[in-house]
Amino acid sequence: MKKILLILMLVSCSVQKKTTKDLKTLQKWIHEDYKAGEIPHGNANAYYVILESIIYELNKKQNDK
Repeated sequence: MKKILLILMLVSCSVQKKTTKDLKTLQKWIHEDYKAGEIPHGNANAYYVILESIIYELNKKQNDK
């Protein structure tokens, strides 16, 4: 869980490509934590959905430019 907070604090929306890559890395970590039993399914799913939404919005914003 500390990984999630650290990444979210370091993520900058001004660098969208790097941000998207970082968010995808965060999704991978969430999946690994879930598989290791460190976080419950509901929490992992909620985090994953939130990250998917953020990635979608960043890509949409980048394509609108």
